[in-house]
Amino acid sequence: MRLYTSIIIVLSTILFSCNREGNNEVINSSLPSLLRTKGYIVPPDSILPADTTFIKNPTGFNVKKMPAVAMTTNQSNIPLSLKISRMSTTTRVIGEGETTIPNSFEFSEKHQIAGTPEQVLVKEPLYKEINPGSFFYFNKMQGLLHDQIRALVQDSIGNIWIGTDRGLSRYDGKFFYHYTDREGLPVSLINALLIDSHNNLWISTYDGGVTRYDGNFFTTISTEEGLPHNLVNCIFEDKHGVIWFGTRKGLVKYEPGKLTVFSTENGLSANDVRSIIEDGSGRMWIATYGGGISIYDGVSFSTFSTKEGLIQDHISLLFMDSKYNIWISTAFMGIIKYDGRALTTYTTREGLGNNSIRSILEDKDGNMWFGNSNGNLTKFDGISMRVYGKSDGLVAEAIRSSLQDKNGNLWFGTRGAGLVRFEGKLFTHYTSQEGLTSSRISHISVDLDEKIWLGTYGGGVNILSEKTEKGIKRQYITPFFQSEGNKDKFVYNTLIDNSGNLWIATDNGGLTKYDGKKAFKYDKNTGLADNMILNVYNDNRNNIWFSTVRDGLYMMKGNSVLNYSKKTGLSSNHIRSFLQDSRNNYWIGTAGGGLTKYDGKNFIHFNKKNGFFTDTINSIIEDNRGIIWLASNGEGVIRHDGESFIRYSEESGLKSKFAMSIFQDSKGNIWIGTRFGLHEIKKRVHENIDSTNRGISINSYGIEDGFAGMECRKGAIAESSNGTIWIGTEDRLTAYHGGNTYSAEYTPSLQITKLKVFNEDVPWEKIFKSPDTTLTLANGEKVIGAKMSNISKWYSLPQDLVLKHKNNYLTIHFIATTHTQMKSIRYRYILEGFDKNWSSLTDKTEATYANLKKGKYTFRVKAITGDGIESDESTYTFTIKPAWWGTLFFQLILIFTIIALLFKYCEWKTKNIKAKTQLLKQEVDDFKSELRREELAKNIAINERDKLFSIITHDLRSAVNSDKTEGPVNTVNTLIDNVLQWSRIEQNNIQFNPERIKIQEALKEELDTLSQISNAKEIHLNNKIPIKLEVDADPKLLRIVIRNLITNAIKFTPRRGDITIKGSGRKPDKIEISVEDTGIGMSEEMRNKLFTLNLENGRYGTEGEPGTGLGLMICHYLVTKHSGEINVESEAKSGSRFIITLPKNQEEL
Repeated sequence: MRLYTSIIIVLSTILFSCNREGNNEVINSSLPSLLRTKGYIVPPDSILPADTTFIKNPTGFNVKKMPAVAMTTNQSNIPLSLKISRMSTTTRVIGEGETTIPNSFEFSEKHQIAGTPEQVLVKEPLYKEINPGSFFYFNKMQGLLHDQIRALVQDSIGNIWIGTDRGLSRYDGKFFYHYTDREGLPVSLINALLIDSHNNLWISTYDGGVTRYDGNFFTTISTEEGLPHNLVNCIFEDKHGVIWFGTRKGLVKYEPGKLTVFSTENGLSANDVRSIIEDGSGRMWIATYGGGISIYDGVSFSTFSTKEGLIQDHISLLFMDSKYNIWISTAFMGIIKYDGRALTTYTTREGLGNNSIRSILEDKDGNMWFGNSNGNLTKFDGISMRVYGKSDGLVAEAIRSSLQDKNGNLWFGTRGAGLVRFEGKLFTHYTSQEGLTSSRISHISVDLDEKIWLGTYGGGVNILSEKTEKGIKRQYITPFFQSEGNKDKFVYNTLIDNSGNLWIATDNGGLTKYDGKKAFKYDKNTGLADNMILNVYNDNRNNIWFSTVRDGLYMMKGNSVLNYSKKTGLSSNHIRSFLQDSRNNYWIGTAGGGLTKYDGKNFIHFNKKNGFFTDTINSIIEDNRGIIWLASNGEGVIRHDGESFIRYSEESGLKSKFAMSIFQDSKGNIWIGTRFGLHEIKKRVHENIDSTNRGISINSYGIEDGFAGMECRKGAIAESSNGTIWIGTEDRLTAYHGGNTYSAEYTPSLQITKLKVFNEDVPWEKIFKSPDTTLTLANGEKVIGAKMSNISKWYSLPQDLVLKHKNNYLTIHFIATTHTQMKSIRYRYILEGFDKNWSSLTDKTEATYANLKKGKYTFRVKAITGDGIESDESTYTFTIKPAWWGTLFFQLILIFTIIALLFKYCEWKTKNIKAKTQLLKQEVDDFKSELRREELAKNIAINERDKLFSIITHDLRSAVNSDKTEGPVNTVNTLIDNVLQWSRIEQNNIQFNPERIKIQEALKEELDTLSQISNAKEIHLNNKIPIKLEVDADPKLLRIVIRNLITNAIKFTPRRGDITIKGSGRKPDKIEISVEDTGIGMSEEMRNKLFTLNLENGRYGTEGEPGTGLGLMICHYLVTKHSGEINVESEAKSGSRFIITLPKNQEEL
């Protein structure tokens, strides 16, 4: 019996132990809201006709011509007379004369696995208050290790690697990953970086030699391996894939396991090598500090120094551009261009910001960028030089390195200012510092001469124009004031009408018309009702419309003015925006009244009263397909196709739900200005919208992208003919050049970057290195027995990962690496084996899955940019092993063990019967009649044994044939329990120990366990036993009775059914406990055969569960033991109700 009890305890522990709770964290962003409404049609009989007012003809006055002021830019043409010279060299053949053969050293490479880098979320970049050049800063405040950056390089994935004075950082657009000596670098001060043709990263450190990082291992080469000096100034890969090092004591050629060292003894002009390049002929150019330049052709060194006509022997940098020109940077005497024939020198005289150049870059437009040692930056377009400095927003001690990334962004590593991103190729900013009379831009108009008319709040009207002088484009600001007319400098709106006239709407100066010669002012003196004019509009009939805050909308036609207000059909008198569409419908956006549409017959209102999204419309446009777009206050952007309205807000990618302005450019793209940034919906994206496919991608431009404006102004977006988009904000005018400069539609590289267990980082490389390692995570959870085939490069992801069943709470991190509009990217993903469908679009870069069951899973993820470009799919596969009790091996062992035990029991039962039979035979002579009874008892016992064995075999076969894991184990557990109970009954070995118990308290644990079983079948178990109901009973036996009755009810109740257990003490000396279900019920014939052991009584449950009635026999016996009764009420297909009646007090019996 001890063996039986042990097995039952083990099985019960398995069956009722709970897995770790958890829910899969999936972002289910709903689609943008869609509204179908016809609006409220204002009854025509409730509308009054428009009021008509006649105005006086205003007196024209001359406009004072204000001088144009050139905007300050540090730009100059190159003088015609440049210092040009010819190049001559002195050649020394290696191994001839005094030159010797270079020394070679063979060595064994030592690999060290790289530690997991520290991950830091990058904060938004800083920028200076005066920043017309669009320079943005990442330094220690943003998460960098140090503010001095000596080297920059970008890998094939798109990560930017940053060499600082305190370590190496990898930047993916969202996070910095920091590597220092703690992660395996020999020294944390980084001198130079190189990505070779095999995607290895080469790192030279200050006095630490050079280190190769292949994504998994650091391999360091130092003086111990044969380097002449541990200070490596530069690293270069030639077209044959050979790696070269420039050290303090010579040039080094690296081949796997071998170093060849070149010095002055071998023909090198000086040993301190600062820079290496390869020219178009395959010759190596070596810049030295003190020996000029050495040119190596594989056989000899040719020296070009001051002896041969070079202006200085201290050469700090070499660079070859796309036209094969070689640029030679001297230590402090400017830069030299060698075109293959002649040398041309450029210094501060020619426009350089400084004569000491520390970095050289050629951008994709062919411009040369020189980083100066004084912190300035010089751009050279071949005609002129433009110097960027403090007045442009660039403040640094020195420019040490430079890079143009795959997105076209320019990056500069500085001393003292950290990493600087230049956004001037994308955005240019204008404020009062550049000559505007006010930085607060309220409206923008562009005339036929491409002059930009700027309405400002506080500075009147400014004209921005451009002229080309001697090949240099210069911009001018012209303040536009009237000497005797409009004194109000607070401008709300400007309009260039169909005839070319300029209209200016002001805060308190009425409306001014300028025809190019004279100005005409309309205000209260000429008959207008108000001097505050918010908007001015020209319809296709050449009528001028203008609006006010208090009096509604006005239409000017000759000398008459018609006033439309609430009483004439508008929804509000505060007019914010106005549009006449291509169908001659008029759309009026209001504050407080929503949107009004006039179709020529009816005024139709759309506002919150009749279920519309908003009551305030700031701006309205019609796109080139006839779609109406609304910029709203608090509800984002609303699109109307004539049938329905679709709302796009923050959940769709807007930085703010307060949309102030909206505009469609010449390419068909929609631009939206909000309180917290600029947004763009590409033409190919918004033209695919319909009522079923209404999800979109939105490009967002904020501080991190170079857009520094604070709160876009209502209606302040316009476009020049060259594609420049002009945006007015509360603190500046911004020009977006993305339409007319380099802007590649770059598909981001999507990577799965990290796998967490229980939301904790796991050093997978340690487990890979020591497979039997047991790791205790920071939260106390353990990773035990994890298996993997390898570790991925760069991200240290375990490959072909197999985890134990307890490690089933996983978080998968991913990111689309890009450095343009990172915040516009959305993701969708699916875990095959868990999820049924792809997730909704989300900006989160992680997905969490909990309580994963045994099996093989594949995680798939895609990224979609704001342009609607979809990345390649990235996948990750892993396996969760089953628990030991869930393996097929254990299931088979368990089943065979139970079979053996049951045969043992039957054998014991047979022996017991034989013993009784022998006893009867001894008494047969004296008690013949008793003999017949004993023989009958023998036959009954044998029959009961056979019945019992048949029942057990029948139930066991059903359990083994089940295709579920939980089913067989539950069935076997119940079977063993009932067999043991029946065995005790047969032996009269049931101990009866009644005590006073509260029924609900005694049954609570049993009901909780049964509730888990019912939940698996989606059956609701209702406990309606009164809390205070008491009875004298054996709690153990009562639990057995209730367990069998509820288990029976679960078996014969279909999914989503109900089981109710009730208790009643209304009778003075008895209590009743009932178990009632909504199951399949039973016929009268079945009811009559209950509580008897008979295989024919058996039937299957609603999902094939076997049932024989053994449990009900045990119930009958145990209730009788309590001097109680058990009865059943049931009809076929109408459920069943079992009623137990027990005496309240056992002592009275």
